[in-house]
Amino acid sequence: MQIKKEDAKKKENLENPELIAFGQRLKDIRKNLDIQQKDFAEKLRISGSFLSEVEKGKAKPGYDFIKNLIVKFDINPLYLFTGEGPTFTREVKEPEPTG
Repeated sequence: MQIKKEDAKKKENLENPELIAFGQRLKDIRKNLDIQQKDFAEKLRISGSFLSEVEKGKAKPGYDFIKNLIVKFDINPLYLFTGEGPTFTREVKEPEPTG
């Protein structure tokens, strides 16, 4: 039985440790920003299901996705791809207490 190229590629993506680590960093960033998955996806103009697949390391994000993510949320590209350096390109400030 011959494995189709498409099936082999899907299996490769599922087992790619770099994609899994990227997805986990993305999820950590989203949680750090205190944004629900659905809302984060809307801000990035992608579907919630695609975001979920990326966070699980099961889908490869494209250039536009990554560019929007970096620009809209001031994310350090080095951190996003390697886990090194600060998460954000500028300090994220905590909201001022009211009252």
